[in-house]
Amino acid sequence: MPGLTLAQHLCIVDDECGIAISLAKELKINHIRASVVKDVPENCDGLIFLGGLRKIVNEQDAIDINREAFLAAKQIAGQLTADGGVFVTVQNTGGDFGLSGQAGKRVWLSGLTGLVKTAAIEWPKASVKAIDIDGNGLSKMQIASSICKELLTGGPELEVGLKSDGSRFRLRSYRKSAGEPGNALDEHSVILASGGARGITAKTLIQLANDVKPRLALIGRTELTDEPECCQMAATDAQIKAALLQDAKTNGKTVTPMDLNKQTQKILSTREIQSNLEAMRQAGSDVQYIVADVTSESNISNVLKTIRKKWGGITGIVHGAGVLADKLIAEKTIEQFDRVFNTKVKGLEALLNATAKDDLKVICLFSSITGRTGNMGQSDYAMANEILNKVANAEAAVRKDKCIVKSINWGPWDSGMVSPLLKAHFQEAGIPLIPGDVGMKHFVKEVNEAAPENSEVVIGPKPPEGSFAINPLNRELNLSLIVNKEKYPFIDSHRIKNKPVLPVVMVIEWFARMAELYNPDMNFVECRDLRVLRGIKLDNYIKGNDLFSISCRQLNGDRSSLALELKGPDNAKNYSATIEMTQKNLTGTPVTKAKSNGLPSWKWDVSDIYKNMLFHGPEFQVIKSLKGVSCDAATAVIEGIEKMSWPNGFWKYDIAALDGGLQLARLWGIHNANLKSLPTKIGAFYAYRNGPISGPIDCVLNGKSIKNKRTLSDISFFDKKGRLAAKFCDVEMHMLAETATRD
Repeated sequence: MPGLTLAQHLCIVDDECGIAISLAKELKINHIRASVVKDVPENCDGLIFLGGLRKIVNEQDAIDINREAFLAAKQIAGQLTADGGVFVTVQNTGGDFGLSGQAGKRVWLSGLTGLVKTAAIEWPKASVKAIDIDGNGLSKMQIASSICKELLTGGPELEVGLKSDGSRFRLRSYRKSAGEPGNALDEHSVILASGGARGITAKTLIQLANDVKPRLALIGRTELTDEPECCQMAATDAQIKAALLQDAKTNGKTVTPMDLNKQTQKILSTREIQSNLEAMRQAGSDVQYIVADVTSESNISNVLKTIRKKWGGITGIVHGAGVLADKLIAEKTIEQFDRVFNTKVKGLEALLNATAKDDLKVICLFSSITGRTGNMGQSDYAMANEILNKVANAEAAVRKDKCIVKSINWGPWDSGMVSPLLKAHFQEAGIPLIPGDVGMKHFVKEVNEAAPENSEVVIGPKPPEGSFAINPLNRELNLSLIVNKEKYPFIDSHRIKNKPVLPVVMVIEWFARMAELYNPDMNFVECRDLRVLRGIKLDNYIKGNDLFSISCRQLNGDRSSLALELKGPDNAKNYSATIEMTQKNLTGTPVTKAKSNGLPSWKWDVSDIYKNMLFHGPEFQVIKSLKGVSCDAATAVIEGIEKMSWPNGFWKYDIAALDGGLQLARLWGIHNANLKSLPTKIGAFYAYRNGPISGPIDCVLNGKSIKNKRTLSDISFFDKKGRLAAKFCDVEMHMLAETATRD
């Protein structure tokens, strides 16, 4: 994960089940130090929050964990905003972020993903991720190992699901229209609606009243009181304030600007509510408006006693209540968080508990596209709406076809509730607004769908996919990379004139990983035109760190062709290459190994080559036997990572074996020209399977030319079953002045 190795104070918030300790051990094996903590220290620049793996008994346990995660994010927000860092949340909601509905009460943990998606927007320098791992049947060490693997080798997706069988998932949005209308609602239905007297919730209920005419019980916070006589002729905000101010002067009273604003908003809210109630009645619905706190189950239960006595049992819930308090994570107070978060989440909990014995036919939750994508300043709102989304999936799974359950992630409405400034912002960003009449009709379709297949739906613009989808063209991804002996101990055996030197094959590994970070939905095809512009001597390898940067960008606006560069501390280019990718699923080739019979024997054995011709120390002495050589071919048996004492990392390619192929090219040059050589260019690299190559590995070199103090060859690697595992094409080795053979 980008930035993980750079974190100076990486902390793991304890899961209280032992996984945090195991994860710290796994990271240490991979040369990353992390401390298990209960409280986040001030100097933390990397945080892995494992609270979502704790045992929970009820909804409140999960709600408390969401709140703790927000406070943890707030603690590091300043650091990660200014200088970058790492923020990761890990939860167990089935490995699919609750979409299957099988996570039970654990779906109430789902606010963690909303926090991560908002953090990604507010902290552009930071590396963030939400992981959902299904721990069913796995040990603590297995769970920790899976998390560690995702942190070290996973792509840049903000949301990644890990199933217990090892499969990995990311989330994708797709277009689908609502199905045929059903008959879940009619004039006898009794709908309990929170926040239903104002805003878009009221507008949708007016449409429902027009189409179905159910009985509507609306819960709100605003007391309906008579407005002052002085304001009855005032229509606008300014006119009301002017009337109130004049009335105060006439009666010898003083009024503060804050009081004036509060009175005006109360009058406008009351007028809006009364207008909406009348519109619902005119459309044919019986309507009752009740003032109550939607977050209080006792309040809701008392309200329902009156409703049930008048109309009978509740048959539908519409949860539209919501408030905003937009502030960046770093600036948002816990009081603001609680107000926004609880209105949605505690309100839903209260509504579901108070209607637990009712025969519900419809549950519709008003979520927001903010839950799907995150939004600047709305971490609490994004978290709350993500919980609504995933609770809807869980309720649908339990109630099956007896109840239509929908969580509608609304995009912005063009209905007078979006200010001209905000409307201009949406237009500039290319985000279309939902026309009021269109949104109202969509709502009725969703809650009255005959055979709904999806509970979590977005109405509005298609949400962006991945971390970089908002502005995908011509973007450039830059990462920093630290090389030292602790992290890469085997490089100590790759010395030239007693100086550690970076192996070319490591650059191939890094470039391929970088390409996958850039295009997580695409597959590697080839790395071509890899050039050694300037070899890298690791001056600080033993007692310090050598810091490098890797950049990746598109070529000609085509994200399937990527240009990569590796630069040193002086910002000079050391390596460059082009990587081709595709969205097709690639399969390994069944090609069997080439015949190598008939080649003359080498005049050296393995003990000779590592003493006199190759500079490679024990960790790179992978050639185990030399089979044959001629002026246009060479063969050898080599070993790969599986047999060498390299760290148990999550290797994409068998770097040890690949380096063995370059060693064979050096030996072929010595055999034919009596000169040592070093690689300067690789025309193309192909990998037909990832990870270590099962050995013994047959390495076959096909020579193309030896001239102008350069050798050119193709090198193929075949596993123990004879399958082609990897191939270099047009490997160019530059010959040095130093002779090499020993009689």
